[in-house]
Amino acid sequence: MPKRSELFDYVPGYFRRSRHHVETVACRCGKCIATAKGPARATARSKYAAGLAAWIVLQKCSLSLPIYRIEKQLRSQGVPVSRSTLTELFHRVADKLTPIYDVLIEQVRDADIVLADETPLKLMSHDKRAYIWCFLG
Repeated sequence: MPKRSELFDYVPGYFRRSRHHVETVACRCGKCIATAKGPARATARSKYAAGLAAWIVLQKCSLSLPIYRIEKQLRSQGVPVSRSTLTELFHRVADKLTPIYDVLIEQVRDADIVLADETPLKLMSHDKRAYIWCFLG
């Protein structure tokens, strides 16, 4: 019996759910067993593809959407996902991007001249201030 799985992905313009059946077969001698590779996923044993994980990061970072709004958007499009899963996917993508971040920090640190910008951010709570820093080396 093939192993069945579902994979949710984002293709520019729409969300896609695909069903996969991964077969395990044995040769006639019975000593060798082969299993087909399953689809690429954002994280191990996840039912979400890399395209959907990238879309989540884009919504959160570029458009400043909170997780609960991203969850609402996905649910309205038929993608079943919880806030905790969205948060986990977001952090796993961040972990995978850490090596790139480290190289960028190293390049800025090694630069002869470093330009910096501190931009204040408005928060919902008026008694707190937040800042975002940008460095160019």
